[in-house]
Amino acid sequence: MHITDERDQGGDRGRDHGRAAGGAKVHSQTSGVAHIVAKNEQECFDKAKKLLSFLPSSYQAAPPVVACTISEPRDGGDRDIIPENPSGPTT
Repeated sequence: MHITDERDQGGDRGRDHGRAAGGAKVHSQTSGVAHIVAKNEQECFDKAKKLLSFLPSSYQAAPPVVACTISEPRDGGDRDIIPENPSGPTT
């Protein structure tokens, strides 16, 4: 998927979006619209293949099973990323 990049300076019904429209950096770090960024086409294909490998090959098939590779027990430190108030703003 291509959202836009820094070189896209308009052309959308005469509006000039400028750099504020952003590229991969803006959409993956600020707006949250994009979650995966690739440096080039080949890396993009590799990342897409990995992402698709987590899905079943059809709606009738079970999802692939992957063995857990974590050897150490987790300390539960990732629980503090959940906000105390789920209806409130996140920072």
